[in-house]
Amino acid sequence: MSDNVFSADELKDLAVQWRLGDKEAFAKIYDAYVDKLYKFIYFKVDAFEAEDLTELTFMKAWEKRKKYDPDKSSFSSWLYTIARNTVIDHYRVSKPTEELDAAIADEKKISNPRFQTEETLNASLLRKAVNSLPKNYRDIVLLRFIDDLSYSEIAEIVGKSEGSIRIMQFRAIRQLRDIMKKEGFDSNNL
Repeated sequence: MSDNVFSADELKDLAVQWRLGDKEAFAKIYDAYVDKLYKFIYFKVDAFEAEDLTELTFMKAWEKRKKYDPDKSSFSSWLYTIARNTVIDHYRVSKPTEELDAAIADEKKISNPRFQTEETLNASLLRKAVNSLPKNYRDIVLLRFIDDLSYSEIAEIVGKSEGSIRIMQFRAIRQLRDIMKKEGFDSNNL
């Protein structure tokens, strides 16, 4: 991950320590990934659920730490896979009863100042557009552009080849531009 504070070797060492139950190593990993996983999950669920599911992801990672095999996958791919499966389980268990617009309206009612700016309106429109993409496209867009993962990391997480990921990303961006153009948003920067 390009903006991670740890090198790949440092992260691998931390993961090994954490696997053995080192809580300090886990805290360092948590600090390095909590914001990234939150963003990844935020675009997949109602905003008020993202924090809980992020914490649940870390709880599951702690519980499954002995199953992580550094020889089979990178730590970040393993952690993102847990986050992705946590979201899938969330929707499997509790069918969504609100539309995305209702969740955004609820947040506005809380008088959150961030919803008062034009930037947030654009972010809401982008979020709505991303959420309207098919799930496989949405996952790739979030992993690539929000979480800044490489094609190989994404391929490992979703179980497809790098070539397939590149093609799906191209199609997802094209579809996202069309959606945003229909909504009146200038999508030239996509």
